[in-house]
Formats: sequence, C-alpha cells, structure tokens
Amino acid sequence: MKHWIGAVALLILAGCTAVPSISGHPQAQDAAIKASGGTFGATYSGNYTLSSCSSSNSGHFTFSGSGSGSFIHSSSEDGSMTQSAFSCVWSGTATLTSKLHPRNRITVRLSLNHTTRNSPCNPMHEQVVFIVTGGAGKFANAAGRGTIVFSCHDGNYADQWSGTITF
Repeated sequence: MKHWIGAVALLILAGCTAVPSISGHPQAQDAAIKASGGTFGATYSGNYTLSSCSSSNSGHFTFSGSGSGSFIHSSSEDGSMTQSAFSCVWSGTATLTSKLHPRNRITVRLSLNHTTRNSPCNPMHEQVVFIVTGGAGKFANAAGRGTIVFSCHDGNYADQWSGTITF
C-alpha cells in the first residue's frame, strides 16, 4: 500500500513539471505584447459644421462626437478637414480618445479626393480615407488604414470606420 501512495505522489509531482515554462527573455515577451490589432471598426455620432469651398473661399468641415471602436472601446472623436479654394482635395486630421483611459489615443490623417462638389458629408461615391499617423498610451506605435463614411443632417452626423490597425 505504501508503494502505491509513493507511486501516486511521484506521478503528481511529475505532472507539475509538465507545465509549460514561461520565457524569461524580455525580448520574447515584448514581441508578444506588441503584436496587437487587426480588423478595426468604429461608429461615432455628434455635431458637425460644414462650409463649402468656392473659387474664393476655402471649405471647412469639423466634427466632434462619441461612440465606440475596436481596441479603443468607449471613446470620443474630434476632427477637421479643409479644402483650399480651387482644390479638389479635402484633407485633415482626427483623434480618437479612450473615455476610460484618456492617455490611449489614435491619431489619423484624413483625405477625400474627387471633385469640388465633393464633401465629407456628400462624398459622391467616394469615402474619406484614414491613415494612422501615430498615437499615445497603448497606441503609441499604431499603424493602419481604412475608410470612413459620414452621414450628416442638420448639424448632426454619424460615421462608420472600417479598416485595420496594429499597435
């Protein structure tokens, strides 16, 4: 009987050594932590202002709202775009900021090409393109790209982001 108890104890101890080991190398751990991201989607809504471009005046589009996105969760967005007089290109920037952890931010460059009648609120079969230019907090090394579709009416907007982000 004592031999059986000893054998069982040995099997239990042997099983404990079968647990996978965790790498003691900080480089391997850092690589696993930094490899984050993937498909990105977000929706926001809020208020906007829009002035159209003409031959003598620049166009301006500003927007500010709240919503939620992949990886950043409950967050706010603030952005603006301008279009120079005689230009066919809208460009600007936007920042997505986590509400729970405000130090976590994603910054993007925005662009919309096509015709002077085009605007972010009326893209005429074009979508606003975003390219991640950086970030802060857990998004300090963020990169990625995608599109945004705006729906605007009477000073209120909603938008839909889709693309990829790595951080």
